[in-house]
Amino acid sequence: MDRRSSAAASWLKQIDWTVLAIYGCSVLLLTWVSALNATVRLEKFYEHLGQHTDKIVFYFDQRPPLQHSLVPLLDAPKLYRSEKFFFPSVQFGNAGLKRALHSFQAQHQRFYRLKFKQVKGGVELVLVYDIRQVQCVQCHRFKAISGFDGLVLKIEHLPSHKAQRSSAPAPAPSPLKLVLDYGHGGTDVGTQGVSPQPEKILTRLVGLKLKSLLVAQGFMVLETRSADTTVALDARTTFANLAGGVAAFISLHANHAGNPQAAGIEIYYADDHLLNRVALHSLATACRFNLPGEPSKALAETVLKAMLAAVADYGTKNRQVRCSMSQVLLGTENMLAILIEMGYLSHAAEAALLNDEQYQWRLAQGIANGIQQYFKVVVK
Repeated sequence: MDRRSSAAASWLKQIDWTVLAIYGCSVLLLTWVSALNATVRLEKFYEHLGQHTDKIVFYFDQRPPLQHSLVPLLDAPKLYRSEKFFFPSVQFGNAGLKRALHSFQAQHQRFYRLKFKQVKGGVELVLVYDIRQVQCVQCHRFKAISGFDGLVLKIEHLPSHKAQRSSAPAPAPSPLKLVLDYGHGGTDVGTQGVSPQPEKILTRLVGLKLKSLLVAQGFMVLETRSADTTVALDARTTFANLAGGVAAFISLHANHAGNPQAAGIEIYYADDHLLNRVALHSLATACRFNLPGEPSKALAETVLKAMLAAVADYGTKNRQVRCSMSQVLLGTENMLAILIEMGYLSHAAEAALLNDEQYQWRLAQGIANGIQQYFKVVVK
């Protein structure tokens, strides 16, 4: 190669590196600008009502920024207080959610009010409440089982208000009262995977068998849904909370995974360790959240052991007891709460088992045995 050709090749190589550098800088710049303009979406909203506390729960598609402050109320009575929660760069995930929030805002008849507003730069939430009836307001973050980033406002009632709404909670009655929650239902079919029947059908089939066994053991059993109907998650927990004297809330589900080999039974519970406090200026900041984590964990471990024993000859895998957050675990009040994933509908063999009536009876018997063992109920 002559000197002229060598120089040209060197020059072309320099151009290649220059173009590559410019391209790389452009990608980094676009990524940075995109990050600056990124929005967080508010996807879901629930209100769990209770005899002692109400919980207002929001689900975001990623961790939302939050600014919290006290807001003066110029036109409100002195015994009212206002707190503002501003979510920068947050937008409503869909029009239906926005309508639901505004409908809630218009129809709410409690001793507090929520005002939602999409403003420039984000979403604004203002909570106004009567300090004669509210003892504590807390705001916590959590990570949900579904992967969403959650935020919950807990509004704790004053004892005098509790007495007005209902009699003081008594020890769990005899017979012990349980609430069975058959996951999904109606328009919410749940998962299906390779199963001939969807999750909403299977949870109810096992649940009805479980109910018959528990009643025979002497438990009083309430159901969040007795038919194939659509019931909102917060309606399920509100039903359990306001029933009074409930010892435990048992939610039945079937699992799904991208890995078709994933299989087995796992049980979830929730406790305070999953929550991070984010509001520092709320009324009575010393209040605790009080999720019954350790007793719920003990119930979950007892039930899982009994379930695995009941299906031992099927070789069902033990996927352990796990601490995580879901609406029904977060929304229940003053009761134990567990969520049972009975198996994977994405696993061909396990999906077939979950559709088998004999196996459904085995699962139901295992759950009933575990509940009986935990509460030390003597079956006559």
